[in-house]
Amino acid sequence: MVLGKPEIVKSWAGKDQNVYRREVLYQEVWNFPITEVAKKYAVSDVTIHRVCREMEIPTPPVGYWAKKQAGQEVMIPPLPPSTGRCMKFGLRSRGQNESGMTAQEEVSQRIEEEKKRREEQRRRYNEEVVRTKELLNQAEDYEIACKIRAMVAVEEQKGTADAEWIAWAKAKADWFNPTVAAKDRIFGRRKHKQSTEQKALTSR
Repeated sequence: MVLGKPEIVKSWAGKDQNVYRREVLYQEVWNFPITEVAKKYAVSDVTIHRVCREMEIPTPPVGYWAKKQAGQEVMIPPLPPSTGRCMKFGLRSRGQNESGMTAQEEVSQRIEEEKKRREEQRRRYNEEVVRTKELLNQAEDYEIACKIRAMVAVEEQKGTADAEWIAWAKAKADWFNPTVAAKDRIFGRRKHKQSTEQKALTSR
């Protein structure tokens, strides 16, 4: 005999219920330890004993499994006629579910999955914070470049600045502009993604 999957139906509240059939349960408790039967139905062994009493199903006495494992002859009483129901419903509470995990293992797995989900959410959030700050830093440099070019255009229109200064100022605008990212002969390349404080120009 194989201890197969439990027969399950939904209760009116939408919860899973075991279907205990008298003949089936009788065969199970005499062919498998009650702890194994309890795992099948996702309940405690106490619950299986109670269901057996309510359905008038005899259960193995103490020492039955030891004798059977030792190869000794064991007596299995017949299933007596029932004065009550031959089928009973009962809520599943613990033990193995259909995936083969115990309820505690399933809870632990859900906790671990939730922990990983929160960690992944936090990682993505932090990455987004960094990317956004870098974008703002680049935008600040771009704004400075635009202001320099606007000022140079005014000076060119006025004709008050010499060509050398105009060329130098335009080169600095290209150095500040992250879309150009020109290399300055003195400062090298500007690290546009860094904060204003990090890339502030200081004397040596």
